[in-house]
Amino acid sequence: MDGHNRYEICRQHSLSFSTTIIKFVTIGEETLPLDSLERAQIWVSQNQSARRNLDANDYAALAARLVPHFAAEVARRRGQNTFPLIKIEGLATSKSKNAGRAHFQAAAAMGANPRYVAAVIKAAGYDNKTRTFKKPEVLSAVGSGKDQKKVTDILKEQRQKNQAIKLAAITKENADRLPEEKTYSVIYADCPWVYDFEETDNRKVENHYPTMDIDTIKKFRVEFVNGKKKTVEEVGAKDSVLFFWATAPKLREALAVIEAWGFEYKTHAIWDKGKIGMGYWFRGQHELLLVATKGKMSPPNDYARIASIFRVLRKNKHSAKPELVYDVIEKMYPNSAKVELFACNRRPGWDSTGNQI
Repeated sequence: MDGHNRYEICRQHSLSFSTTIIKFVTIGEETLPLDSLERAQIWVSQNQSARRNLDANDYAALAARLVPHFAAEVARRRGQNTFPLIKIEGLATSKSKNAGRAHFQAAAAMGANPRYVAAVIKAAGYDNKTRTFKKPEVLSAVGSGKDQKKVTDILKEQRQKNQAIKLAAITKENADRLPEEKTYSVIYADCPWVYDFEETDNRKVENHYPTMDIDTIKKFRVEFVNGKKKTVEEVGAKDSVLFFWATAPKLREALAVIEAWGFEYKTHAIWDKGKIGMGYWFRGQHELLLVATKGKMSPPNDYARIASIFRVLRKNKHSAKPELVYDVIEKMYPNSAKVELFACNRRPGWDSTGNQI
């Protein structure tokens, strides 16, 4: 008979009901005497993991409640050369006596994600010294969803920090500088904008590459192999053209950057991506390729001009721009020195600088 009402059912139907005194319990891989409240709590909660009406949030909240009991059990064994209550694959603490590992033990006991359990513990304000929660109400609320946002926000923050560290290491290794000090008649740029709003955490730009705020982009300096740095305006020849990518939400900022770089806006083309993306007002399906000039840069010849709207199916790689644009620029200015800023790859005949190359 399944369910917590079995005693009442037996009583109402005059069925015999008996209990058995349990003296030993199995916790993880150990058979232990049931001689403490902590072990009783661990054993009882561990056996709740088979309940069908619990979701991942419930398991995490229950595991978090177990942490003080596991901490007490670990503290009880301190000084003893015993293996942990539960072996956790990949965790190099086969003989750990550290109570700080208690949340791993609790997570394993309940089949919960250790990272999520740790977030619940943090949201509930667990004090490792007193083994108490400063905000115990969070433990009751997480499973019901009331305080789940606190937990997801903590996880989101940690995930972003981890991703930033990972990206910083990758980009530092891949960073490329311009080979020699010279000026360019053609500059092509796709800036790593910071976006204030994201539909979901997994769609964040920062998950793919480090971003820059508008002030940093305005002051961006191009670095050369010899260690010198110059502004974009200084890198541009006396007469030069800038091809500058902008999304619809960043149009105003893009125009401000162009002006800060010493260029004057002239016109733009529209890239129809062929796929609908995210958006708050419209579902975005296009990006803008702005054109700005410095000095007396002449427009391209008639035969090199294409329609202002071009359709190229968007690739799955985040922020990847169509190869067609390179071809168009090369046709417009075949003999001009060209440079790509914030580049993701190298293009024959171009100089490229960027931390994703």
